[in-house]
Amino acid sequence: MKKIEIKSQEYKLENIGEDFILYTKDLNDEIACSFFSGKLKKVCLARNIGNKELLQIIGELNPERLIEPGLIRVQIVGGEANSEKSIKYLEQLIEQLMKIDNNQNIINIISCDTNHKLHNNSIEIDGYHGGIRIYNSN
Repeated sequence: MKKIEIKSQEYKLENIGEDFILYTKDLNDEIACSFFSGKLKKVCLARNIGNKELLQIIGELNPERLIEPGLIRVQIVGGEANSEKSIKYLEQLIEQLMKIDNNQNIINIISCDTNHKLHNNSIEIDGYHGGIRIYNSN
């Protein structure tokens, strides 16, 4: 199985497949965001990206600009409870996702395990169904 590491300020978008995992380690005060769409057959993992890259991801995920409720499932993980950097980044991320979605309900944030909420510091995303789990280095 192919493992693809995502480092700070990077993202990787792939077509859904059974033969790969996207992962990131040692998040600490950084935040990772996964994107998955069964209909669009795409999965993505991003780590501490800017607004420009976030817009690129949504454009690459949905190039035909389909409007369908819950088209893109988003999960957000990471950050530290007392980190101003983490808190500010999360606020900007949510604000930008809402701006991109523009009340069309295309983006469905299904989990936000960040900052003070219990979460893993290293995660992996299954390339087939987009599920998040603890990173397994084996």
